[in-house]
Amino acid sequence: MNLKSFTAVLLASAAITLAAEPTQCSSLDKAAGWEANKKCTFSDGTITSNSSGLLFVAGKPSFQQVTIKAKVTVEKATSHNWKTAGLVIYQNKKLFWKFSLVERPDKAKKTHFLELKRMKGGKWGNTKGLKRITWKGFKWETGKTYVMEMKITTDSIIGTITDETGKERGKIGFKYGTDKPEGGIPAIQSGGFVTKFADVSIEGEK
Repeated sequence: MNLKSFTAVLLASAAITLAAEPTQCSSLDKAAGWEANKKCTFSDGTITSNSSGLLFVAGKPSFQQVTIKAKVTVEKATSHNWKTAGLVIYQNKKLFWKFSLVERPDKAKKTHFLELKRMKGGKWGNTKGLKRITWKGFKWETGKTYVMEMKITTDSIIGTITDETGKERGKIGFKYGTDKPEGGIPAIQSGGFVTKFADVSIEGEK
């Protein structure tokens, strides 16, 4: 893409199921506007994955400043280990941000929390060069729909979550100091959950 700015609105049907034993899905980007990080099958607005399934906008446009927003409903777990669902700004497997609904492993009582974390240099939770400017977590619930938004600007990254009434339930943010904002490819993610995404919107500037 040569455009400096980009806006996309992707409807509830723009979703897939990532199978534990993947099958061919060659028409994915034509039918739904998405590209997956593995082969896939469609399943009526949901992603199911025992691993960390990622869905990128078709063409994988990358932005220096970007906002991704979606309605997210975790319907059930498919794993006994760590599980996550939410939004991603991705460059490569060693550099990305995730804003996630998280469930601890079954042996840790499956407690729920919200997190905004960065993978950098292959180190998960790398905060070098960052300053946390806001943190408001909450215990999310399975079966409830939340509106999640992750926004990266010229000097900060902030994840916000509201309930369906519009009430803010959680917010986590970092300001860049010695590091510069990385930008990347917007994506949605589910691992270890059956997760429904709806009203996905992306606004970005190169």
